[in-house]
Amino acid sequence: MDPGGFDISTHSRGQDSPFCASDGKDFLVSFNSYRCDSTEGDIFVARVAADGEVLDTNGFSVCAASGDQHKPKISYGNGNFLVLWEDGRNFDSTGYDIYGSRITPSGEILDPDGKRTTSFSYQEKAPNLIWDGESFFAVWEAGNFGENWDISGVFIDTLGMMLDSNSFAISTACDAQLFGKSSWNGSSYLAIWEEDHDLYGKRTDHLGNLLDSASIPICLASEDQKRPSVTWGKESFLAVWEDFRNLNFDIYGVRIDSAGSVLDGSSLPIWADPDTDQRDPAVASDGENFLVIWKEVLDPAGETYEIDGIRLSAEGAPLDAQPLLISPGERESRPAIAFSGGKYLAVWTNDDFFDIYGALVDTSGMVSPPIEIGVAPGMQINPQVASDGTDFLVVWEDYGTHWPNIDISGTRVSSEGTVLDSLGLYIAITQDPEESPSVSFDGRYYVASWKKSKSDLTEFRLARITRDGEVLDWDGIFISNISPYSSTSISFGPTGQSLLLYSKYQSHPYNSPRIFGAFFWGEPEPNQPPNPFSLLLPEDKDTVIGQVFLDWEDASDPNPSDWVTYTLYVSPSDHFVPESTLVIDSLIMSQGSVSLERDSMAYWWKVRAQDRWGEIRWSNQIWSFDLESYGDANGDGQINASDVVFLINYLFKGGPAPQPLSAGDPNGDCVVNSADVVYLIDYLFRGGQIPQPGCA
Repeated sequence: MDPGGFDISTHSRGQDSPFCASDGKDFLVSFNSYRCDSTEGDIFVARVAADGEVLDTNGFSVCAASGDQHKPKISYGNGNFLVLWEDGRNFDSTGYDIYGSRITPSGEILDPDGKRTTSFSYQEKAPNLIWDGESFFAVWEAGNFGENWDISGVFIDTLGMMLDSNSFAISTACDAQLFGKSSWNGSSYLAIWEEDHDLYGKRTDHLGNLLDSASIPICLASEDQKRPSVTWGKESFLAVWEDFRNLNFDIYGVRIDSAGSVLDGSSLPIWADPDTDQRDPAVASDGENFLVIWKEVLDPAGETYEIDGIRLSAEGAPLDAQPLLISPGERESRPAIAFSGGKYLAVWTNDDFFDIYGALVDTSGMVSPPIEIGVAPGMQINPQVASDGTDFLVVWEDYGTHWPNIDISGTRVSSEGTVLDSLGLYIAITQDPEESPSVSFDGRYYVASWKKSKSDLTEFRLARITRDGEVLDWDGIFISNISPYSSTSISFGPTGQSLLLYSKYQSHPYNSPRIFGAFFWGEPEPNQPPNPFSLLLPEDKDTVIGQVFLDWEDASDPNPSDWVTYTLYVSPSDHFVPESTLVIDSLIMSQGSVSLERDSMAYWWKVRAQDRWGEIRWSNQIWSFDLESYGDANGDGQINASDVVFLINYLFKGGPAPQPLSAGDPNGDCVVNSADVVYLIDYLFRGGQIPQPGCA
């Protein structure tokens, strides 16, 4: 078409490594050029129309970051192009990395200078990618100089984020995000966090799909709002925090409904005392009302303090005229709370002896005498507590084994206040410091999490503990590298799942910590997608008459505690255009049926298998079938006794003719007569041959 070719970029500094992709209409060409520095390449692209017109003469820059960028590759999917390249901006620390940027067909760069799509310490080079209909699949060479190199790969979603990462970003706003907490309401999680002296939140489902495009402003009052806690109650979440709007710290809160709407616009003053500070709140629910507890500072010097609390109704109204005295001492701090067996268990640190104490609180507000929970030699601080519906598990930071390093210990406590593990449970005991514990119950196990500090990085780890107190994962299961300033938080979700919240540094735009989440699905090995499976019937290019019954192989799941559901896609387009594709989801059997309005045409079908945590596997094939109406005399899309009646009326009672007439010729002898009536009766009721293409 262009025997002499045509120029796309002829800049005097030179360009090389071209690659090209199409959006189905025009083209986008990627290449690297040395325009800013004769020794370091940058990434450029140029749009080319289908008729060969170059829309961006000499191209425009996608990435001109420091270091060398070269060897770009490009693909198109779901409305945007994705360009990947080798990037040397971090060469001194990690060598070459893989960066990428999304570009719209109109030429808008959605990720200026690109964002890193890999998070590994070794080098990544020579990327390539393809669109699979759902996500991009990227591959590259991975290794270090002087060693054998491997091929690695990830799926990348349409936002440019790795789908194979343990983490998913909940918020990437500019300011630092810390102290994340979350709760589950039966259908979605609410995550909340500190950000620029205010509190924000977002909802996510159990697959990690964010339900709010923008963060929910939980509280934007003047001065500081810090250290939030959140739980689900009877019909709403309750978030509480320490608040400095009155120039001393008070406890405020708001209710948030399942749709993410804040129900108390100016927030609720749960306890505001101008003469004292109230710090470090925690909240739990008995399914009807809430109990909020906090550290009450008793003197201006902050040398004496106790744990107080107040009950709130589901509507946020206080049920106690004055706070409940939870702890009787003079130096109690770091409270936490959970509900089980008709009673709350509040726990705290006694700062005189650095031991862990607790008290039971019933739903009427009666407080038990203190319970000695963790009083072994050495320091025990910062307790957290969760319930399995019958008993409690309390975990804490323990200095008694590896002083001055910190370990994670714990014990179970019954709903009557009996300590069930008198010698304690050793959950994480290594030579590295373990701190900032959190704990939840996922329906099968208690799950305790913590922050593990090493010389050059900080890890988020967790361990499962049975209801009987057996620790299943010594030293814990690695989840993610996190910010050294991050807290850890864990909350239960659907049975077997927990949502983990933590802060990770993100280089763009200000190299500050952002809130990330990860799901733990209750097993130490990674969650695997369902096994490969094939379509069975109708076979490719089969002819189908009337209602369509589709069968495929079972896609068993390699994880023994997991299960699979299916989504069936049937479309008159082999591109499965959404507007014309019939989608049937949540199928538990490997079969389905569809009634299609239009016949005498081809349809394509495929199946997606998905486990309960969102891992997917597509059928090995995409097959087509021809839908015909042979024998559908009345044209209602089905072949049944009504077609027999229709033919009898046409032949013997002056009724309307089949449309087309060939639809009334199921025996295919090119004549519509009583033999066709007999043929249909044999097919429908006597196991006779299927209707044939009519020719009448």
